[in-house]
This record gives sequence, structure tokens and C-alpha cells, in this order.
Amino acid sequence: MNYCYILFSPSLKKFYTGITQESVGSRLQKHNFHFYGNHHFTAKASDWELFLAIEVNSLSHARRIEL
Repeated sequence: MNYCYILFSPSLKKFYTGITQESVGSRLQKHNFHFYGNHHFTAKASDWELFLAIEVNSLSHARRIEL
């Protein structure tokens, strides 16, 4: 399935919105362990928590929700 998800970082007091085709739990772990490198927004913290996940049928639908 495809997901649009919102993460929250208590230390930054900020939200992050993203999309994925993998499990949201796996994606959350990747954000917290800086899998995507140190130049991305989520690399600023390691305490991201899942705030909301919306399952949809297509990645394009998830992208429209994200925007």
C-alpha cells in the first residue's frame, strides 16, 4: 500500500510530512537513524514520532495529500 504520513519531533517542536510505499514503521526508523543522510530535514532530530498515517491506493494520491 501507499501512505502519506506526518511525523512530529518533540525536541524540534516541528512536523514533517512524507509519503512512502513501504511500511510506515520502517520509514520512521529510517528517519530516526538518518538513513537518508545528514542534509535532509529529518536529520535534525532522532526523536521522530508517528503523528498520523493515511493509507491510500496510489502513490499519486498520497502525494496530493502530502502537498
